[in-house]
Amino acid sequence: MATVSIMAAIWIADPNVKETVDEALNIIIYTSFMLTSVTLIYSLLFYILLPSIPRKSDSKSYQILELIIYAYFFDKERRKEWE
Repeated sequence: MATVSIMAAIWIADPNVKETVDEALNIIIYTSFMLTSVTLIYSLLFYILLPSIPRKSDSKSYQILELIIYAYFFDKERRKEWE
């Protein structure tokens, strides 16, 4: 926004630089368009492909974590008995 404001001020102050300001505005507009279209394409791909990514169920992950924790404490208690 600041760049466009400065360009507008220069354009008003010196009408002879109209071609330079037009080129700069074209560059800004094309860059904004490209950025918007790339963001839109990636967001659509992410939205479409996200459901197809295989996920582990949360309950299954918690069950595995529970087994690991129980095994750790069981092993810890077993070692205490032998000491």
